[in-house]
Formats: sequence, C-alpha cells, structure tokens
Amino acid sequence: MHTRSFTIESVQKIDGRKINFTGGRYLSETPSGSVKKMFSKVIQSLSKSKINSLKITIRETTQGSKHKQYSYKVTKKSNVTTVERDGKEVTYHYVTKVKSI
Repeated sequence: MHTRSFTIESVQKIDGRKINFTGGRYLSETPSGSVKKMFSKVIQSLSKSKINSLKITIRETTQGSKHKQYSYKVTKKSNVTTVERDGKEVTYHYVTKVKSI
C-alpha cells in the first residue's frame, strides 16, 4: 500500500464544542492511522486540560484522490503495557482507540 496524506478539517469535544485546531499534513497508509497521529498532536497542544476523547474530521489531500472526508471518535484509555525493544524495556501507559462515525 502507498502513503496517503491527510489534513484536519475540525476537532470537537464529545459534547460538540469546537476546539480551534486545523491544518497540518499527516502521512499514513490509512485514515485511522493518520487520525491517531493527529489526536496525539491535539492532546499535546491542550496539555493543561484532561481531555480523553475527541471527534476529529479529516480530509484526504493525496494528489489524485477524491479528497474524501472521514470522521472518527478517538479515545485515550489507561492501559499499562511493557514491551522490549532493542534490549530495553519500554512502558506505555495509554492506548489510543479509534472508532469511525
């Protein structure tokens, strides 16, 4: 599969209130993979708040595509997991869940 590009159209809290965060170019093979990256960036920019769920609408910007829009509910859940990488243990404290809406 080839790499596709996406941009953020809108970000909303679950209750429907908009968050002022648009644009950017995110590369991934799937829209859901791209929306996970976007979610991480939005959460980083809102570091003071305790937001765990967002509705994110994205648009494909790959050259030659139909520029289709996709909407997802993205949730960050606590899930401590330890894996070994290159002989070192790495601990992940959260897992990101993506659901198409």
